Amino acid sequence: MNFRDLVGKLGEERPPRMRCVGGDSSDEFRAWQDGFLAKLHELRGEPLVAPPLQVEELGRVDCGDHIRLHLRIGSVLQSRIPAYLLIPSGLSERAPAILALHGHFVNGKERVAGVSPGPEAEDDRGDYGLSMARAGYVVLCFDWWGWGERAEEGFDFGGREICNVKHNAAVLYGVPLLSICLSDAQRVLDALLARSEVDPDRVGVMGNSFGGRMSMYVTIFDARIRAAL
Repeated sequence: MNFRDLVGKLGEERPPRMRCVGGDSSDEFRAWQDGFLAKLHELRGEPLVAPPLQVEELGRVDCGDHIRLHLRIGSVLQSRIPAYLLIPSGLSERAPAILALHGHFVNGKERVAGVSPGPEAEDDRGDYGLSMARAGYVVLCFDWWGWGERAEEGFDFGGREICNVKHNAAVLYGVPLLSICLSDAQRVLDALLARSEVDPDRVGVMGNSFGGRMSMYVTIFDARIRAAL
């Protein structure tokens, strides 16, 4: 028996307890949804508490069809989140907004914002944040821990996947990496919603690869998100 077989047998002996069974009525579905969300909050553990919102503008560039602001956003445990805010030029009213989450891109938000394509840019799908800004959305892109401006310079992980190493370190203190990433995403969402250019009733999230997975979780955990891609 290999480990995959073992996991398969675990699935047979311990079938998922949170499956949506029935749900023929909206009340039944809502009851399942509430229970499912409560379980996810339990599994996440106690969230890290962010300080009052602090946003520092480091610079801005007029890119013609949009303005790009380089920001640093205060987050949990005195950390700072580097981010780009893309504001379409010529806005006359509050606009819809997108939180654009990067995947395992070496240069993180740089690729999503269209600043630097990076070595992975084999196609034109990496700068989806820039594409959304050109479509009229206010867009906020930021770096996850270990990527872009938050790269772990000087650390040798021995060829191991960086997210695996980060999770193993954080979970020793009872905090899953997922919870840390959620805290950062929700803090960045705070900053996005604080902007006068943004319509708070039209805010979505999108991402690719790891960014896609986190888009799903941010949507589940934060009701301020109205659409996910």
